[in-house]
Amino acid sequence: MRRVLIQLISLLIAGSAIAQMYRPDIPHAWDDRGVAGFELPLAQPDRSPKYPSAAEHYALEVRPIYRGYPVCAPVRNPPGTWRR
Repeated sequence: MRRVLIQLISLLIAGSAIAQMYRPDIPHAWDDRGVAGFELPLAQPDRSPKYPSAAEHYALEVRPIYRGYPVCAPVRNPPGTWRR
């Protein structure tokens, strides 16, 4: 019994150490060379769109996405939605 308990504890410790060392390699989706070849420039270069650099893009704050709910007119609601 004691041996099983020791093996279980060592397995849990080893598992937590492996989980802490995992660092996924996530590729960058926005790089300067890729954005430069994103589209052909217009005939008038001053009217072509200007995209932010990769440093500017990754410096932006992450905006939260809030969950939205569909709004229907009272006449079109599914039956039983608004009980009076």
